[in-house]
Parts: sequence; C-alpha cells; structure tokens
Amino acid sequence: MVYHEQSTKYLNFSDSEEKESRVAMHRYQVNNLGQRDLPVSINFWVPVELNQEAVWMEVENPSLRCSSEKIAPPASDFLAHIQKNPVLDCSIAGCLRFRCDIPSFSVQEELDFTLKGNLSFGWVRQTSQKKVSVVSVAEITFDTSVYSQLPGQEAFMRAQVETVSGAVTRLDRGPLGLHPRCSVEVGFFKRQYKQMMEEANGQIAPENGT
Repeated sequence: MVYHEQSTKYLNFSDSEEKESRVAMHRYQVNNLGQRDLPVSINFWVPVELNQEAVWMEVENPSLRCSSEKIAPPASDFLAHIQKNPVLDCSIAGCLRFRCDIPSFSVQEELDFTLKGNLSFGWVRQTSQKKVSVVSVAEITFDTSVYSQLPGQEAFMRAQVETVSGAVTRLDRGPLGLHPRCSVEVGFFKRQYKQMMEEANGQIAPENGT
C-alpha cells in the first residue's frame, strides 16, 4: 500500500481565514503483489474532531464498498502530545473510521481510495502551534488463521498521508509600507524641478558653457 502523490500536502491560512475551511484530499493506492487472490479489509482512520471542535468535515466515503463509524477520542492530554510532536491523528483526536471489505482481492489488482473533505483551521488555535500535520492512516487486514505474511512485509500493510496545516501572517501593505520609497522619489523630482527653474532664470550656467 502506498499514498498517492496527488494528496494535499500543505494548506496555509491567515488570521482572517481562521474560521474558514478548504478542501483536502488524501489518496491511497493498494496493490495485491502476492501469488493468490484473498479476501481483505482496508481500514482508514481520519481525524475529524479535536476537543469538541471540527477538524476534517464532511469526509466522503472512499468507496461504495466501505462502511463508516465514529470513534471517540482517547482520554489523553492532547496539548502535551502536540507540543512534543505537532501531529494530529487518531491517537488524540475523535475519528471517522472507514472499513472497506474486499471479498476477493485479485493478484495484480490495483485499487484507489480517496478521502476528501473540508479541512477547517479554527482548531489549530487550541494547539498553540504555528503548524500541525493532520494525518490519516490506512491499514490492510486479513484472516490470520487462514493466511499469513512473510517476515518484513509488515511495512507494506500500513501507510499514512499528512497535510501540513499552518498559520501565516500577512504583511501590512498599507501607506506605511510605501512611505520610504515615495519620499525618495518625491525628493528626487523636487531637486530636478528646482534645477530646471534656476537654469530658466539664468541663475545657473549650463555645464557646456553654451
């Protein structure tokens, strides 16, 4: 299992956009590289709420094969967690879990799943962080009493996608930002105008003497 490069990697927002949201998308690609068909389940965990404030809203079901359920956040100090590691995942957030059952995952078959919804920004303020990574996780499971995997294949059974959500400060582009440049230009033109008037009145002789 791998994540797709078209996933949303960054979403920046300004102070004025704190109460708004933007579309975020996490895409996963799943392949059966084994030697036989087998039934599998693909599970996705998406953080949707932090301390009763919405994080990822209106997340679409990634496939008609998937069912969903809400999972309450674990009892933990999310601030202490994020201060050590600025990551928001289902270890500290309320989540939406999708379970996608594939009755027969064929050899060399490729499946694509897309988690898409509106990522809000108001929750970031609670974390006291400038940037926090919102992480979804996908994992493949199967009946271990019937099938087994070779040692070292565990890494291929799980993947995650993260979107870095960060606050940016807009620079003030008002009159104060323009004053220094304007004063230089005005001073230059004033000197040029004074010289022209003096030459016209005969107070300054031209440099070439004519």
